[in-house]
Amino acid sequence: MPSRLPMLVAVALALAIPFAGRAQSVGVKGGWSHSTVAGPIDAGAPGLNSFATGAFLEVPVSRILSLQAEVLRVRKGTGDSLNGVQSTFAVTYTEFPLLAKVRVPLRSSPIKPNVFAGPYLAVKGSCKVENAGALNSSLSCGDLVDVSNTDVGLTFGGGVGLPLTSRLDGLVEARYDLGLKSLSATTPPSDNKNRSFILFAGLSIPIGSHGKGTTTRALPSSLQ
Repeated sequence: MPSRLPMLVAVALALAIPFAGRAQSVGVKGGWSHSTVAGPIDAGAPGLNSFATGAFLEVPVSRILSLQAEVLRVRKGTGDSLNGVQSTFAVTYTEFPLLAKVRVPLRSSPIKPNVFAGPYLAVKGSCKVENAGALNSSLSCGDLVDVSNTDVGLTFGGGVGLPLTSRLDGLVEARYDLGLKSLSATTPPSDNKNRSFILFAGLSIPIGSHGKGTTTRALPSSLQ
């Protein structure tokens, strides 16, 4: 893992300290991702199907607005099939989105829709180019192309939350990652950028003042 990752984790923890006494929620999620690369490398290829997992911390700012910090493990890239050979270009990232989430009020309903958007920073882990067919092969991206160690972009999407018990919420969401930085570390960089559509399902658990039976959980209608 790149040496800058511990620094990023430390910064995220430092940002969370001012909210330590407030009502919060933590959770985990996982799901399916479909990634492509916008630029010459893709050239209309059908893309790469993979999985994404992660965890998050949500801190309410008002009755309808909250901030959500996430740590995700996401595989991005592209794939294509030609003459019976399935080829994939895949980069595994540790991704750090910081999202503003707005709940859409729905009275007299336990379902809590939301929309969200925000920036992300991603740190490259592994990177491979694989060919599956008559001749199987797997190469590090470094053997073929110089891939940047980081990616930055915007995330936006929406979802729904549904109380499962008094202490547990379920969630389903769809999001789109729009990469803003070239994948290439060469100078000048190429115009290849990440694009990903991700479907998540997960669980959220209230902590902090939620767990003390305060008004945040006692007045669910104010959050719907």
